Amino acid sequence: MRSAVFQVKQWQPDLMPAAVSHLQWQLQRVVWDWYYDRSANRWRYRQEIKSRVVAKGHSRALNTVISSLVRSSCRSLDWGRYALTV
Repeated sequence: MRSAVFQVKQWQPDLMPAAVSHLQWQLQRVVWDWYYDRSANRWRYRQEIKSRVVAKGHSRALNTVISSLVRSSCRSLDWGRYALTV
């Protein structure tokens, strides 16, 4: 397993890069379960999506100059789907 590393960039409404000084983030593991059944001669299915927080933290800009890019990392992760909320 390797550490998860992500970079976050922020933009202004006019799509110009915006300065990033401090961000809080949360990483969630997302699991999709599918349920199938056959009734009335039809297959029916439904999905259930579950998530749980596996890491959270905060990041600061990469250098002292106003930066539009923030880099952060978290512990090793298993294979799967994850959602990053910033």
